[in-house]
Amino acid sequence: MKKIICVLSVLCLLSSACYTEKKKDRIETGGVTIDETAELSEKDIFFKKKLFPELRRQNYAGAQQLIDTETEKHPEYQKEPLFFTARSLINFHKGNYEDAYRDSTKVIEIMEQRFAPKKPWQTEFQSENARNSVASHYLYRYQALMKLGRYNEALSDVEKALKIHEKPRLLLIKGMLQLKLKQYEDAAAVINRAFVLDPEVLKREGESSGMNLCTVFYEHGYMKVKACADYFKIIDEKKEEANEA
Repeated sequence: MKKIICVLSVLCLLSSACYTEKKKDRIETGGVTIDETAELSEKDIFFKKKLFPELRRQNYAGAQQLIDTETEKHPEYQKEPLFFTARSLINFHKGNYEDAYRDSTKVIEIMEQRFAPKKPWQTEFQSENARNSVASHYLYRYQALMKLGRYNEALSDVEKALKIHEKPRLLLIKGMLQLKLKQYEDAAAVINRAFVLDPEVLKREGESSGMNLCTVFYEHGYMKVKACADYFKIIDEKKEEANEA
């Protein structure tokens, strides 16, 4: 079970790095909209053209060097939400999970204020990219919380991300985490929901991960998990072979 959670905690969600450039007239950068046709400020050029491309390439050492150099010249950049986003990603990949958690929390506080102080998942976002960016920040913090062993808080952040976007893979993450917390009935319901949205959701995670997850359900008597139907047959066959041996 620990192996499953570890696999899911490093999903490729970080690879988006909160940055998407659109070919039309607007750009979303960590939830901040920049007009493509406008003259970019020195600050925008740093974050948009220099720092986040390095994060997308997963060049965290290079990104750290850029931050150190630029904030020495412009200390005011350290108050920007994109600064905290970048530092959170860098700290996570350095293994500084407490710092990653604090930085991602700072960004979330800023973004919740910007979009909707009480219910950010129900607000009208500027665009789909802005919506994705807010969801991503909850997942950045979730990953830090998982590394810190703060599973109930991690579950809360996954649920917030799901309120923004109900995606099969996020439901799978939630179900895995509920299994870790021994919330078997809730986990079964969540995995079934993920299966309804994407019948291949579990198989996409790999044969061993699917088998491990379904074995947990099998051992606790939750046989109505639709995503596990094929795995349950394999488990039954193996049990029969073992009994006959």
